[in-house]
Amino acid sequence: APNGLSCIQTLGKDGTLKLYDVRQGTLRLTLSRDKDPFTGVSYSPTGRRFATGTGKGAVILGEVETGRTRELETQGDLTYRVAFHPSGKTLASCSRNRSIWIRDVESGGVIQKLGSHTSEVRALAFSPDGRWLASASGIDELFLWRCDVQTHQLVLHSRFQFPGRVTDLRFTSDSRHLLTGNFNGVAYLLRLFSRNR
Repeated sequence: APNGLSCIQTLGKDGTLKLYDVRQGTLRLTLSRDKDPFTGVSYSPTGRRFATGTGKGAVILGEVETGRTRELETQGDLTYRVAFHPSGKTLASCSRNRSIWIRDVESGGVIQKLGSHTSEVRALAFSPDGRWLASASGIDELFLWRCDVQTHQLVLHSRFQFPGRVTDLRFTSDSRHLLTGNFNGVAYLLRLFSRNR
């Protein structure tokens, strides 16, 4: 987890999500859902909250210290990825139904639904400066969304055709480059912006 907090997670074949305290060597939390496996985990910038999606479209927010969780409005189909904005105020999730939802972390409410992709959205990531969201679909589409840091509303900025189905996305620390993990086993580093942007 970020910020030096001693927590790691495992996603089990039995459909469970387990959080471990590394320093203590103890199991801190176990989550399980009947026939609805967890699909991934994201931590808030402080490391005090986590979010996860499930195969049936649920999005769950939890607190690392207390283990308390709450289930948010379902996105309707398999949730591939969840990602916290660097401010920790919003959470993005992407789904097999081609949608991206942006939620308010405190209230859990949906504040925006993005639907420009033409295929299932398998990956997404916020830039460290909080100004951009990248998303990728199952048919070689890569989108770049501009994020208003005050209202947290997103507007489509650019779209690219991309070789190989993208399975993961990560921005570099300067927010100018994007690293992609691909189903074809090749990773690409894309320069999105010059130093003078």
